[in-house]
Amino acid sequence: MEKLGVKELSNIFEVSEQTFRFYDSKGLFPFMKREDNNYRYALIDDLQWFKMVFILRNAGMEINNVKEYIDLCMVGDSTIESRFEIIMKQKQLLKNKILSLEEQLDLLTLKETHYKKILETGQVDDWNPINFDEVLREKNIK
Repeated sequence: MEKLGVKELSNIFEVSEQTFRFYDSKGLFPFMKREDNNYRYALIDDLQWFKMVFILRNAGMEINNVKEYIDLCMVGDSTIESRFEIIMKQKQLLKNKILSLEEQLDLLTLKETHYKKILETGQVDDWNPINFDEVLREKNIK
């Protein structure tokens, strides 16, 4: 069975070796093995475990929740309901984050349109507080 060291694993999953070692120190890789000289390695058959950890982390799941999920997986199918709950909670958090990001994107799109108009017309940027006095003068308010 082929052994993969931290360097090879970090290359496969496109993370730093430090990140890999940090995740291992937090117990996210209970399937990671060590040689007598303390050299960390995994077998090629373990790659799916690593993939799951990185999928959950990339979905924004906190380390302690990833650990709980992996620990439950190690127990077996009797933990499916608990794992389902963890996934559903993370899914909702991710949906909320997506909504927030969409709102932020909408705001940036609005600003983009605003600045394009300014660049095309040469008008004063009335959204910039530094120009507020000039905007008031143009509107004959001051």
